[in-house]
Amino acid sequence: MKHEKNRAERPPRDRLVAVFEAIQAGQYPNATTLSIDLEVSSRSIKRDIDQLRLHHGIDIGYDRVRHGYYLVDPGQGFRGAQFTEAEVLALFIARQALLAYRGTSLEPILSDGFRRLEKRFDSSQRFTVSDLSQLISFRIPAPEELQAEFFQTLTQALRETREVTFAYQGLADVEPKNRRVRPYHLGGVEYRWYLFGWDTMRQAVRTFALTRMSGLKLTRRRFEYPHDFDLISLLRGSFGVHAGEEGREVTVEIQFDHWAARLIRERRWHASQTLRDTEEGVILSLKLSGLDEIERWTLSWGSHARVLAPEELQHRIQKAARAILTPLSGR
Repeated sequence: MKHEKNRAERPPRDRLVAVFEAIQAGQYPNATTLSIDLEVSSRSIKRDIDQLRLHHGIDIGYDRVRHGYYLVDPGQGFRGAQFTEAEVLALFIARQALLAYRGTSLEPILSDGFRRLEKRFDSSQRFTVSDLSQLISFRIPAPEELQAEFFQTLTQALRETREVTFAYQGLADVEPKNRRVRPYHLGGVEYRWYLFGWDTMRQAVRTFALTRMSGLKLTRRRFEYPHDFDLISLLRGSFGVHAGEEGREVTVEIQFDHWAARLIRERRWHASQTLRDTEEGVILSLKLSGLDEIERWTLSWGSHARVLAPEELQHRIQKAARAILTPLSGR
């Protein structure tokens, strides 16, 4: 009896959405398979399909060869699902993120799912994505020039746990170097895409910017995905996307003047950060495993930042400052 009660409690509109999405997926479900998936009778499924046809204008056909339902127009959407204002706002922000890739080869891949969701908006809703675009905007940085097939190859490698090979030119490399990598994770950080994976030659997890990869190939060699891999733990001591030395922890202290102190207090720059007010402004303290990324970030603040610790970072900043002041012909 409890099982029957759960069936009755399923909101009819939610079930209509579930039936529509199952048909939209293109797997040709029939009343029997849908009734099993949704835990209702096949008669209820047939009534739902009639309702989608008559009351929501969805043109649903039945393929007698495949014994299942399909959308006559695959591009049509079901507008019967109401979105809350918070959900509309979330979808709007997602679309703004996609705008960074407008006109690039990644746009069709990233925007297809959003377009399907957008078709489900009810015309009677108070807030729509179009309304919000008049009220809220984002300043999107210039997108990277990426190859769409890279995403397809890497996502396939991730799903099938297969090694990939490619040529990679790091910032310090004069020429690209061949790499064989076991891909663990594909991440977008500040509108840049990175592959995190096991470098078989260096026997360590490394970070690779997709823009510096070329000749990407999917190999037949499989690997066992490490269940203890945790990207958050890997980058805990990183100030960006590149993990420092394993087991190393360096305390970094940077003094910011009053002008910069306001900006520093407005954001959380790192999980380990602490702030200490001083007469000069504020001191930002961090626990990091590497100094490369924090060095570049500190230099971006110019005269508003001064490194207090460690000495290694002080020397790096001093060296960079001298190089900036040296004429190019004298270097």
